[in-house]
Amino acid sequence: MQPLPVFIAQADAKLGREFAAKLQVHFRDIHVLKALPELRNTLAQTKPYALIVDLEMIGFDELREICRSCPQTIVISTHRLADDEMWVASLAAGAVDCCAATDYLGMIRAIVQRRSITWAAAAA
Repeated sequence: MQPLPVFIAQADAKLGREFAAKLQVHFRDIHVLKALPELRNTLAQTKPYALIVDLEMIGFDELREICRSCPQTIVISTHRLADDEMWVASLAAGAVDCCAATDYLGMIRAIVQRRSITWAAAAA
């Protein structure tokens, strides 16, 4: 089975490395992107299985465009001060969840839940 590529677009390089280290336990193919141009170039070339994207790197319009152009990608937004308003706006833009930047378990849970839903739909 091919590893599922997970991309992390994080403005804070230290947090990006921490995400990668924590997610490496669950996913073998992790890529950390450090800037919006790098994210755009990567998405033009490949469609990741999951994308964890920092709302301090992109705005909701960009998030909406990413979700529209990558409908098969599980998109999770993060923010260091994530709140209910950001969660609602992220879901409205097409993300499956919005987590606090340190909520690694929430990110993993969002990916796994979405994968389970996709597999169940495919089996039906």
